[in-house]
Amino acid sequence: MPRLAKYELLSKIASGGMAEIYVARTRSSGYERVCVVKKLLPQHADKEDFIQMFLDEGRVAAALNHPNVVQMFEFGSDGGDHYLAMEYLHGEDLRTVMRAMRAEGRLIPREHVLNVVIGVCAGLHHAHEARSVDGAALEIVHRDVSPHNVFVTFEGGVKVVDFGIATSHGRQTETKHGTLKGKVPYMSPEQIKGKKVDRRTDVYAVGVMLYELLLGRRPYVLPNSGEFALMMAIARNDVRPATNVDPSFPPALDAIVQRAMAYDPRTRYQTMRELQADLEAYARESGHAVSPLALSEYMASLFGDRVEAWRAAQKNAHVLAAHVVEVEEERAQSGIHQDDEADGGVTEVDDPGSRSGSVAPTGPVPQAAPSQAAVLVASTSSAVASVVELLGVTVITLRGRLDETFEGTQLGESLGGTVLFDLAGVERITSFGVREWLEMMKAIERQGDVDAYLARCSEPIVTQLSLIRTFASPAKVVSFQVPYLCDDCGMSFHGSLDCERDAELLESRVPPSATCPRCSGPAKYDDDPTTLAFATPFLRVKVPDKVRQLVTTLESSAHGTSDAVEKHVTPTETRFRVHRDVEKAFRWNRVLDGVDGKVVFDFRGVLRMSPETAATFARAVRGLGPDVTSCEILECPSAVLRALGRDAIAGKLDVPFACFEGRCPACAAQRSGRVAMSTLRAAHAEGRPPVVSCGRCNAALEAADASAVVDAVFTTEETALLRPIPTNEPFTPPAPSVASVALAPKPRRTGYVALVAASGVVAAALAIFAVTRVQTPSAAATSPVATGAPSATATTTIAESSPAEEGASGPVHRDGHVEVSVVGAGATEDEALQAARTTATLKLLEEIEAELPPDVRSANASLRADPRTREVLARFERDVGSFASPERTSARARAGQSGTSLVATYRIGDAAWAKAVAYYGATQTQAGLVFARVFPSRGEGVLVARMSATKIPGVGVGAVLEAIDGRASPSLETVARLERGRHETVFSLQDQRAHARLETR
Repeated sequence: MPRLAKYELLSKIASGGMAEIYVARTRSSGYERVCVVKKLLPQHADKEDFIQMFLDEGRVAAALNHPNVVQMFEFGSDGGDHYLAMEYLHGEDLRTVMRAMRAEGRLIPREHVLNVVIGVCAGLHHAHEARSVDGAALEIVHRDVSPHNVFVTFEGGVKVVDFGIATSHGRQTETKHGTLKGKVPYMSPEQIKGKKVDRRTDVYAVGVMLYELLLGRRPYVLPNSGEFALMMAIARNDVRPATNVDPSFPPALDAIVQRAMAYDPRTRYQTMRELQADLEAYARESGHAVSPLALSEYMASLFGDRVEAWRAAQKNAHVLAAHVVEVEEERAQSGIHQDDEADGGVTEVDDPGSRSGSVAPTGPVPQAAPSQAAVLVASTSSAVASVVELLGVTVITLRGRLDETFEGTQLGESLGGTVLFDLAGVERITSFGVREWLEMMKAIERQGDVDAYLARCSEPIVTQLSLIRTFASPAKVVSFQVPYLCDDCGMSFHGSLDCERDAELLESRVPPSATCPRCSGPAKYDDDPTTLAFATPFLRVKVPDKVRQLVTTLESSAHGTSDAVEKHVTPTETRFRVHRDVEKAFRWNRVLDGVDGKVVFDFRGVLRMSPETAATFARAVRGLGPDVTSCEILECPSAVLRALGRDAIAGKLDVPFACFEGRCPACAAQRSGRVAMSTLRAAHAEGRPPVVSCGRCNAALEAADASAVVDAVFTTEETALLRPIPTNEPFTPPAPSVASVALAPKPRRTGYVALVAASGVVAAALAIFAVTRVQTPSAAATSPVATGAPSATATTTIAESSPAEEGASGPVHRDGHVEVSVVGAGATEDEALQAARTTATLKLLEEIEAELPPDVRSANASLRADPRTREVLARFERDVGSFASPERTSARARAGQSGTSLVATYRIGDAAWAKAVAYYGATQTQAGLVFARVFPSRGEGVLVARMSATKIPGVGVGAVLEAIDGRASPSLETVARLERGRHETVFSLQDQRAHARLETR
């Protein structure tokens, strides 16, 4: 047997990126002991930083001596081989115990959960309080507390293990600032954000673990799947209280869990001993028997055969050693109980029961064959989908179109420090968008202290990078997407290239091959290699560790969690992005349940769809209710168009383009092409087959089904099943779907009350939870305001929140933000989040209006409030959404018999708030008239805020400017640009026609 110092290495049981682990035994004075030896890998033996990191683990563990911490025997080196020797624990880690219970559909009994967590608290408190021999506090923080690193022995003991990444004053090396160490699901918000951590970070991790053990799931409300979405949920404090999962959950225990998981470290338990004391008190008061004996018997009930074998082997040291080797070799072969270093330290980032997470591979990796379809929800606004701070980096996700609504200057001026742009979701850049992007880059350069990086650049971004030399400056490109084409099935897909890791390949202009996600056949780069020249300035540019870690996480989330349907909700529309064909049994009706307003289906990720799936989708679209005002299908696959038939051109359905697949003779490959519906109609009218052009080279595709699809759409005589919605039909919000609660009335308040009362969704959310000042359903049904009829004397019943309801608060200025907490209700969490965002935006709008200059506010008040909530939100988003869109900072959900409720907090930064107030409070003077913008809730256009002395008759305060010189819908900017001089300008004010001569001043 090989030896290392005084240890006989019996069998290697695990190997990771830094060390390998052996079962070993040692003899001393006739006594044999089985132990674990961790040995630094030979390739790191001459690397001082690796040696110090390895020995730091030994120094930290050697300073600890507690029954609830794994015992370190010694650490040192032998012939250049560095090693750690520690006790061998016979039992299972807590992760394995959880899996055993989950396989039986059960939870670990509560008394055993309390026993284990109390032991963890005791062990960690000992580590936190540890001191050196001279009495100096070591300030050890584990940083990786999780079920993986908690061991339950068959004797009923609880041990905290693996202090490999712990921080301590005794360490010779420290983790680089901003890098992520540990397992994401158990990290604290400050750890995720890359801030300094202390013992309270371990308290948070124990709180998450306690939640998971008690409820069988993790606490986060995820708007998406994957590790990056999980990191954002932690950073935003999007947690689901225990009572949402189990309404019968004990309030006293819930209070302990919530305090342990408090977002602000100052309101958490400050020490593990405090948490341990509360758990022990709860166990006593609730009658739970907490004892090592009970825990030992429980472990025996789960792993009986192994417990008996262990006890039998203990009678003889030689037999015991052989037994340990056998057990660990079985574990290694089955993949159970792997060392965390071996699996990259990132595991099970999804909810319990899902597959383990993985680190994204480098180089061009085609999108992996996706799992069964799931629906993801993300709240987005304009092109800026999300802004979140992670690892000390501001991560900005851009999605959709970059056009004139993308205000790049304001975004660039607001940035500082390290910034990472995630650009995989950018679908199109207009000429206006290009200009705004370049202005953003100029603003970033003017700031001087911004270190910006572009990651996962989509094809539209790559096109601009290729055409405009300064498009990225002063940012650095980290990675970008490139097109591939499968040689076997003809599928087109995207892979990813990295400017640092794939530098050699990019210099050679020979992109690597890839594997088709559809048929697993070979795929080739599907573009001119010279287009890769744009990447030359960024090759081998060193990316900071924290940026690299985030890019890797983004890639991992994209490749590992590719679901079929992704849902995005904005104030103006609900968009479903379909990434691939789904199975026939996919429940489209469930996905579309409850949608209203404008609905968009984006099929740009789908090349082909089976007739069965297309038929299922068509039936679901035909069944859309009257709450859906319009329905648009982008890049409609030919199979879907054929299944819709005549309905594709009837009612409220809009299909701008149809997509066909066929062989392109010029490319000698399977290609796709799109054709405008007007072109298909013209071809049918002329009695000729439609021409489908190749999307790559514009040659005519051999699309066999094109004529049949045209005949199905323009010849079928069946009656369209989609009800047309007249353009002048007022928006009618859906009726509340939750039970209302009778509350005491209070006097009516002006401003946004009438607007909030007009929204059925908001009324439903606020009626049940009584957040603040909302019209009851009965009043909403009869109020002239709710029906759109003007009324100066409409009465409204107002409800105040009851003492039982908590969490909602009006807009307040604090810590550099204007913040509002609201409730939302719906059949699902997604609907509740949407309702909460609507309510929060309306409340913030009310506060903005209150801060306008008195004359502007007075002029706006003379107009009738606009009851169409959807149009109000769309107007606000269009006006100031690029810089003042409310940011959700937290959400706490609760399930009930009638659906889901939640309390969510939104905020707008003070600078953005002041800018929004200035935007709506701005005025322009022309011809003795002072003009201001109409506030979103009052309608569209420009109004007269007040009058100076003027000879224009019949024009009063609050008159709305409809046209200037016959040109309709002028803006305040149009008024400002009017030339001054001796010429006549005609102002059309409401139904009057006023003439004014502008004079030079």
